Order: sequence, then structure tokens, then C-alpha cells
Amino acid sequence: MLFVIQILKNKVFLYTLSRYFTYAIQFVGALLIAKHLGTYYLGVWGFISLIVQYVAKVNFGISNATNALASINKSNVEYIQKIIGVAISMLLLLSFLIVFLFGVLYFFDIDLGAKYHFMQYVPYVIAITVISHFNLFFSNVFRVYGKLVSIAFSQSVIPIALLVVAFLYRGEQLVFALVLAYLFAVLSAFFVFIISSPVSLTPVFDMHLFRLIQAKGWYLFIYNASFYLIILSTRSFVSDYYSVREFGYFTFAYTLSSAILLLFESMSFLVFPKILNRFANQSNEQAVVLLNLLRDSYVTVCHFSMHLGILCYPLLLIFFPEYASTHKIFVMIALTVLIYTNAFGYQGLIIAKSKERKIALMTFIALLFNIVLNSVFVAKFKVPLEFVMLATMLVYLGYVFALAKLGRKIIKQDSHFLPTLHNVLNMSWMLPFLLSIVITIAIEEVALWYFLPLMLFVVLNYKGLIGVYNTVKKIFINPNVIDI
Repeated sequence: MLFVIQILKNKVFLYTLSRYFTYAIQFVGALLIAKHLGTYYLGVWGFISLIVQYVAKVNFGISNATNALASINKSNVEYIQKIIGVAISMLLLLSFLIVFLFGVLYFFDIDLGAKYHFMQYVPYVIAITVISHFNLFFSNVFRVYGKLVSIAFSQSVIPIALLVVAFLYRGEQLVFALVLAYLFAVLSAFFVFIISSPVSLTPVFDMHLFRLIQAKGWYLFIYNASFYLIILSTRSFVSDYYSVREFGYFTFAYTLSSAILLLFESMSFLVFPKILNRFANQSNEQAVVLLNLLRDSYVTVCHFSMHLGILCYPLLLIFFPEYASTHKIFVMIALTVLIYTNAFGYQGLIIAKSKERKIALMTFIALLFNIVLNSVFVAKFKVPLEFVMLATMLVYLGYVFALAKLGRKIIKQDSHFLPTLHNVLNMSWMLPFLLSIVITIAIEEVALWYFLPLMLFVVLNYKGLIGVYNTVKKIFINPNVIDI
């Protein structure tokens, strides 16, 4: 009984429970939206979402810099308050820039996304992206203070709103309804943040702090924007060089593969401020211990979940026969997204050690490689849709290796090729991964064969899976384990 009471009082458990609920809704919503839009209009909705994500990433690192500075200087309340005020002023300037840039499209009559009829949705997209920038900023501030209810609401209200309209509309009407529901959701989250804020949200102008946020934020912006643009640029190539219907297939598979990892990303979202604080203030020896703990737990559970998702995916296709051809597309997207989890922990370490410039440069170079490889794979050879992600997979493999090499060098670990390769691309994770790729390429009817990579992963990582269970149990009993 005491154990149950401890869990029910645990804000980590309650937040995680809300995320399970939300992701269940998001998963069902994605399926319902795909069914009621059909492949063509799902392609249209996918393009609208793509543009929203592009603009959402153009935040110049303001939110990331504020989160990093607040996490590292958590005890200096007055200093953090000034940083927050200056950051809000910078967001207001960013909002003006977004409106101006879309205004240029109208003034010069530039028909962006003509085959998707995108321009009719532009006013709503402007409002969504501007408000989303503020909501992202508030989420970063609130998680430093452990204010999880407002964060959970902001993360839940969007999938709930989209699910509701997915029941009510079909086809082109559903596309428009989804856009309006998205706008309503981000507005609702915005007002909740304003009402429940633990700090003053009054804009402040301080040139010294402005330059500090800009300097730190610029490199974090290049890092975050370049990282997200890697996958967004791949989606852009698909949207441009394949038909609207094919982009609908790709959107369906991408949405579901990403959803599998979203729950674990919510946990990393919670602990990130504490990770930064610890990495910034611990010795190299302590950092190594923390890094290994984080990676062993997070990467293991992500790989297991994705292999399980790949095996179960055909069961979903029974109810969505129009997407039956997306199985191999889903597998290749899922494996590509999965690769990046192998770098978990190193990003926080590098940022906490104030090496933003190096990680920004590495990520930007990875983005350029992705564009070049996609130009070859997609634009020149137009490979089958299921193999589009091979270019991005190769980029991610090189990128996570480079991140690990830099991180290990910072904490005085052996950063030569073989030790780094063994650490970041551990064979107990990668052998099942490679087996899945071989099955996808070599076997026509693949469904049941994916049982083999899952079993191989369990055999090679059973101790790690037991360790994950024990770690999660500790967190639920005692949230101070991660001290959020």
C-alpha cells in the first residue's frame, strides 16, 4: 500500500502516465487521420505539417539557450528572471520576422507548395508557428522549475484536438479542420502557460544578456535546426520528387515510426536540465558514470521498443489496407530514426561543457551530407520509396560516431576509432539492427521474419533490459533519483 501511495504522489509517474495517455491518443489519431484523409489528402496534410516544422525550427536557439543558462545557474533566481525577460523580447522580434517573411511570399506572389494548395492555409500557419515558438520557450522554462502540469497540458492538447476533428470530417474538409484544431490547441496551451507561470513573463531589454543569449543560442540554433533539418530535408525531397499520394504513404509510415520513440523522448525532456547541471559541475570520472547509466538505459529500451513495433506493424495494416505497401517504408524509417538514439547523453555532455560551436559545426556538416546524398538517391536515381531513407541512415551513422568521438575526448576517454565505435555502435544493439536491414532488402514477404531481430536483441541485451526495469522502478518510487 505504501508503494502505491509513493507512486501516486510521484510527479514523474503522473507526468509519464499523462504521456502514455497522450501518445495513445496521438497514435489512434494518426491512424484515424490517415484513414479519413486518404493517401492524397494525407500528403497535403503532411506538407502543411512539414512547413510548420520548418518554421518552428527557426528559433535562433532562444529557447535552448535560456534552458541551458537557467539549468546551469539554477540557484541565481534574479539572474534567471532577467534572462527570461530578455528572451521574451527576442521572441517578439522573431514573431515579427516570421510575419514579414510570409508577407514577402504574398507580395511577390510566390506560390509555395503549389501542388499541395498550401497558400490558402498560410494565415493559420503564421499564427500556429508564432504561438508555438512561445509555447516551446515556456516548456523549456517550466521544466527547469519542475512545473509539469502545464507542460503535460501543452503536449496533450494538440493530439486531442486533432483526434476530435478526425471523427467529424473527411477529405479536404478534414485538412482545414485539422489546421483550425491545431491553432486552437496551441492557443489553449499558450494561455495555460501565461496563467500558471512560476516567473514573471514581462519583456526586458538588456544588451549584455541579449548578446549572451544570442551567442549561446546561435550555436544551439545551428545545432538543433540542422539536426531537425536532416530529417525534414529528406521529407522535402520526397514531397518534391514523388507524387502527393506517395508522400501520403511516406507521411503515414514516418508518423507511426516516430510515435514509438516519443514516449522515451518525453522522459529525456524531463531530465535534460538536470543532466546539463550535473555534466557542467561534475568531474570527468563522475560524468563517465552518469553517461554510461543514461546510455545503457535509454538506448536499450528504444531499440527494444522499435524492434517490437516493426514486428507488430503488419497488424495495423490489416485495418488500413490502402497503406499495405508501406511496410518496408516503415521499417527503413524506423531504423533510421532509431540510429540517432545511439548518441543519447553525448549531446547534453557537449552542451554542458560549452562546446556549442563544435556540435553546431558537426550537425551542419551532417545536414549538408544529407542534402548531397538525397540529391543522388532521390533527385538523380529516384530510388524506390522504401529505400529513400538509406541516405539519411548513412548520415546518422557518421554523425553519432562524430558526436561520441567529441564527447569522449572532452571527458578524457579513449576517442580512437575502435573504442568509440564499440561505445556508440555497440554490437549488442547493432547486430539486430543490421539483421532487420538484411531482411528488408533481401526478403519479399518480410512480416514474420522480424521476429528474429527482436529475439536476437533480447538475447544479447537481457541484462540491460533488467537494468532498465530496475531503474524505472527506482524513479517511480523516488523521483529525487533524477531530481527534476
